[in-house]
Amino acid sequence: RTVNKYALRSAAAIFANGFYLTQKAQQQIPGANIQSLLIGIEMERFELSSAPDSPIQFICTRAFENIYDNRTIIDAISLFPVEYPDFRMIFVSNGTTLEECIARADAKLRPDLRERVQFLRGVAYDDLIAALRSSHIFISMSLSDGTATTLLEALATGLYPIVTDIPQNHGLFCDGPIHGIFVPPRDSKCLKDSML
Repeated sequence: RTVNKYALRSAAAIFANGFYLTQKAQQQIPGANIQSLLIGIEMERFELSSAPDSPIQFICTRAFENIYDNRTIIDAISLFPVEYPDFRMIFVSNGTTLEECIARADAKLRPDLRERVQFLRGVAYDDLIAALRSSHIFISMSLSDGTATTLLEALATGLYPIVTDIPQNHGLFCDGPIHGIFVPPRDSKCLKDSML
């Protein structure tokens, strides 16, 4: 915050990724010229999901970094009961915690669950779009965010979102069974219930 105050006071203009981050920056530096800049996506590259009805496919396109907390998704799947609807879980991205999360999945997931979880280890953008189009439900357990490009991509593909209940995600869709579900950060039990 100290560095922000010094640097931002010296800036002619400041761009923040989304309304929440704009508000937080204005609280730190009152009177600064801070504007929301939504990075957005190229909508023409996206088509609605064409996934078959079964099995249900969950997808997470967030990087394997601590801030995105993909560990909680693995922990939630480890809580699935012995009987559950058929599903697949696809992790698309790479990152510094990828190997740790693969080891976590290997250790925590029963064999019947582990075989349904796939780590793609990073893909080209066209392959990411194809993975979204073959999925049903987007999951993000990010602990903090701007206006998440990954969520915009999922919504553009028509996926049902299950995301953390953080201010940055509000305003993109309404919480509820029709539009999507907000889950408290790091709450693997609530995420498990939402997924089921």
